[in-house]
Amino acid sequence: MADNNTANSTAVESFIQRDKVITIIAIAILVGATFTYTVLGVGMNMSAIQMTPGLGQSQMPMTNMSAMKKMAATPAVWSFNYSILMFFMWWTMMIAMMLPSASPMILLYTALIRRTKKTKSIIRQVTSFICGYLLAWAAFSLFAAALQSQLELRDWMSPMMMEATNIYLAAGILIAAGVYQLTPLKTVCLEKCRQPASFLANYKNTWVNSPLRIGLVHGFYCVGCCWFLMGLLFFGGIMNLYWIVGLIFFVAIEKLHKKGLIFGKILGGGAIFLGVAFLINS
Repeated sequence: MADNNTANSTAVESFIQRDKVITIIAIAILVGATFTYTVLGVGMNMSAIQMTPGLGQSQMPMTNMSAMKKMAATPAVWSFNYSILMFFMWWTMMIAMMLPSASPMILLYTALIRRTKKTKSIIRQVTSFICGYLLAWAAFSLFAAALQSQLELRDWMSPMMMEATNIYLAAGILIAAGVYQLTPLKTVCLEKCRQPASFLANYKNTWVNSPLRIGLVHGFYCVGCCWFLMGLLFFGGIMNLYWIVGLIFFVAIEKLHKKGLIFGKILGGGAIFLGVAFLINS
C-alpha cells in the first residue's frame, strides 16, 4: 500500500512538473513573439530601433534622415486601419512587458488546477486564465491608443517619435505617475499581484470553475497597479526601447522583490521631483 501511495505521489509530481515546463515554454514563446513584433514595428513606418535615440538614427543614411524630417513635419492622420494597427502595437507591447511578471501567478494556478482533480484539460484551463489576463490589457491598450490619437491630433505628441512634445503634458505625466505610486489604490493592486497564493485563496471557487473570469480579474488588478507606469511611455517615447526595457525590469522588481513596495514608492517620489524640475527648467 505504501509503495502504491509513493508511486501515485511521484506520478502527480511528474505531471505537475510537466505542466510547469509546458507553461514556461508557452509564456516564453508568447513574450518572445510579441517583443519581436514590437521591436520590428510591424506595419509601421519605422521600427522601435529607429525610434530609439542612439540606436538606429545615427546609422541612417542621409536619404532616410531627409525622409524622417519630412515625416516629422507631417500632421497626424488616424485612419481606421491605422487605429487598429496602433491598438495591436500597444497590446503586443503590453503582453511582452507584463506577462513575465505575471508568470508566478500563472505557474501557481497551473499547479493548483492539477491538484484539484476537477478538470479534464489543464492546458485549456491555463490558456483560458492567460486569455482573461490578456483581455484586461487589451482594454487598457484600447484606451491607450485612443488617448494617443487625441494627443497626436492636438499636436501634443510627435506622430513620428510617439513622445510628448508639450512641456506641460510631459511634466504632468511624470508628476501624475509619481503621485499614483503613493496612493492606497496602487498599494492594494500591487499587493494582489505580489501575493498570488492569497489572491487565489480569495477566489477559491472562481479559479476552479471560471478560469477566464479569474484571469480577467487578476489582469485588471495588474492594470490598476501599472497603468500609470505604462503612461510614462507617453513621456519617454512609446516605442523607445530604453523605456520599454526599463519598465519591464522595474515592474518585475516591484512585483517580485520583497522590497518592491518600498522601491515603487521611492520611484514615485523621484518621478514627482523630476516632473517639477522639468517644469521649472523648461
